[in-house]
Amino acid sequence: MTPRTRKSPESVVKEIKHRIRRKFSFEEKIRIILEALKGKDSISAICRREGIAPSLYYKWSRAFSADRQTQVQMGWIETGAIYALYTIGKNADH
Repeated sequence: MTPRTRKSPESVVKEIKHRIRRKFSFEEKIRIILEALKGKDSISAICRREGIAPSLYYKWSRAFSADRQTQVQMGWIETGAIYALYTIGKNADH
C-alpha cells in the first residue's frame, strides 16, 4: 500500500474552484468588458485576474457589439443599456 499524501489547503481550494462553474451576471460581464476597453491592462491579465478564459471574454465581447438577436440569445436583453455602457466605456479616459 502506498502512503496517502496530504494536499495543501491552497491546492484543495484551487481544485474545488476549478470544478465549480461560475455564472456571471450581466453587470459582471459588462464590468469586465469595459475594463478591457479602457486599455490599461492586457486582455490576458484581466482574464487571469477574473478567472476566465480569454475565449470567454472574446465571446462576451462579440455579443456585446452584436446585433439585437445575438444579444437576446446571450441573455443581454437590455440593448439600450449595453449601448450606453459601451459609449461610457469608450469615452472613459478621453
